[in-house]
Order: sequence, then C-alpha cells, then structure tokens
Amino acid sequence: MANWRHGVSLQSDNLLHGGCGADRLLIMEDYVKIATLENEIEARLLDSILNERNVPHLMRSYYDTAYDGLFQTQKGWGSVSAPEGYKKEIMEILTDLRKEASTVESSLDVPEEN
Repeated sequence: MANWRHGVSLQSDNLLHGGCGADRLLIMEDYVKIATLENEIEARLLDSILNERNVPHLMRSYYDTAYDGLFQTQKGWGSVSAPEGYKKEIMEILTDLRKEASTVESSLDVPEEN
C-alpha cells in the first residue's frame, strides 16, 4: 500500500481535507500527479514550502516495507499530487529547488586551489 503523507489527512474513502489549514473538503479525483520526487530531502523541502504557501497537496512515498524500499531506487522517492490549478506553481518551486541543489552539489565538487 502506498504511503500518503504531509499535505493532507484522510477523512473518508475518497475525500481529503486540504492541508495547510484549508477549511474545505477536496475530492481525491481533483488531485493529479504533478511530479516525481527524487529523494526524501527534496520531498520535505517541497512539502514545507507548499505548506507555507497554503497550497493543497498530497505527498506519496513509494516506500514499501515488503520490498524494503526497492521501488524508490527504480521510480524515485515518491510523488506530489495537487489540484490541476496548482501545477505551474508547484513545478516552478520544484525547478528552483532542483537548481539550487545542483548549484550546491557542483560547488562541493570543485577542488580547492592551493
């Protein structure tokens, strides 16, 4: 079974209460997969930013205890889903996070000059 976390909490079979303090019920069918997340750090950072901006979202981890995380090495850490109208905003945030991570990584790879 998939692990759903952070942005929303389950209320009934197909209804989700919007996370981030939203006071409305959202039907699960309103959510679409926005992006695959590369790792848990990226997922936590994105979740934090989306919560700050009150963007309704759902974080899904691909971790499965029966396979000890095997699918995460093949498919990525998990995914983020949200109502279609938030796709552009979420993708912009995710793109910025990945650019920033890439910049930090490349600065760590540069050998020091003596």
